Amino acid sequence: VSTQSTGMDEFHCTRLIYWDVINMKEVNFDHKNTREESKVLISSLTNKIFMDIRDRITKNTCLKVYNFFFSPIQKDLEEILEKIKLYSDEDLNFLFQLNITREKLTVEENQLKESVKELEDKEKTFQVHSANFRGVKRI
Repeated sequence: VSTQSTGMDEFHCTRLIYWDVINMKEVNFDHKNTREESKVLISSLTNKIFMDIRDRITKNTCLKVYNFFFSPIQKDLEEILEKIKLYSDEDLNFLFQLNITREKLTVEENQLKESVKELEDKEKTFQVHSANFRGVKRI
């Protein structure tokens, strides 16, 4: 099933075109309606139709995403979890290079701590100079 055919199926299986607008309960078209009454009626009717289409497309899209994406992944995930259960903690640490990653993160953490200290020192210097600047009398 191609993405295009799935998308076209989504378009064709939803009632995007309302052929039965005239049969809706909210429709009270009358040639005696004033222009303002007609505008209010059309506005409320289009809002209702829009909300209905939006809700239906959202629901259908969520169902299709679940059926064509999450459901197959869920089956694969179960197989992957079964395979992972066979490994010990040491094997997983080796496979994911846990020690190397920890060392890199520790180095990065130390660099960030140094950067924060430098910025705090600059902030203190700025506060001192800012206080001195306010104290200067202007001519």
